[in-house]
Amino acid sequence: MAGNTNTVNGVFDFGAKDARISTLAFANTARFFSNADGLDQLHVVCHADYYPTAIKNTIEALFGEFDGSRKRTAQPLCGEFEQDEPGTSQGIWFATGTASPIQDESKGLSLVHYNIAPSTAAFSIVSIGGSWSNKVIFFNPLTSGLVNRDFKDITSNGNTYCFDNLYWGVFPGSDIILLKMLSSTQLRIEQQAAASCGLGPWSFGSTFKEFER
Repeated sequence: MAGNTNTVNGVFDFGAKDARISTLAFANTARFFSNADGLDQLHVVCHADYYPTAIKNTIEALFGEFDGSRKRTAQPLCGEFEQDEPGTSQGIWFATGTASPIQDESKGLSLVHYNIAPSTAAFSIVSIGGSWSNKVIFFNPLTSGLVNRDFKDITSNGNTYCFDNLYWGVFPGSDIILLKMLSSTQLRIEQQAAASCGLGPWSFGSTFKEFER
């Protein structure tokens, strides 16, 4: 037995690394810890893949929300550790001036897809300020336009993008997020008080934060 079965926090986390795989294609591998033996953040793998088939199938059947309310059904069932799409906003970002490799998670920002339902996009926010710091904010991404655009489609094309109808858990958000890529390796983000994006265009205020790769 591991952890305290009476609380969500009483859990046992574990993962796997394999030096034999190709280095994960992060936008900037210098941001991540590496070791000469290859057992590092650049060689993370799905632990379930290393078990016999029957055990692997049992483990994969458990992948989902911590309370079992929703299972992951999209392939690969173990999800994706590295979601960076170089030249786009999708992936992991670091507060401007953060030393590499990063040691303080409070300096990070992730623009990714939800590990349970990858059709849902997520801002994993720590340090942009406002009431949404330290939250994972979800939205349903679109494939066109400047509102709720999927992260992988946002590039340094001069456009400012707006996100609304945001939520975390069952709680709807009452603000919007503005996002603009300043270059292929720099972006600006800000939470603003507004019920919806409207038609735009949108302008940043004085509370924006900037991140880099």
